Amino acid sequence: GGANPASKSLTLIHAMVAGASHIDHVDMLRAGASSKVLPFHVAAPSTLGTYLRSFTFGHVRQLDEVIEEELAKAWSLGMAPGDDPLVIDIDSTICEVSGYHKQGAA
Repeated sequence: GGANPASKSLTLIHAMVAGASHIDHVDMLRAGASSKVLPFHVAAPSTLGTYLRSFTFGHVRQLDEVIEEELAKAWSLGMAPGDDPLVIDIDSTICEVSGYHKQGAA
């Protein structure tokens, strides 16, 4: 699951920003002429599932660090919300997997 992590990560981020609520919604980025607009290869949902299952706790902590740095950069450029509340609503729902036939369920 570790090949081309930049494209896979960008696919996930763009899908979330576009309103994807689950991994199959990534296909909306693969429709029409998206490949001419997006500056990266959009990964297939099955490829992203393999990629996400390869994450360890250390990977998650690295992503936390990236988010912290990016928010600090945005704030330093004047993008802070000021006195108004800031809400970033990205769904982090974790769904149970029924049975042991699904990879990663064990």
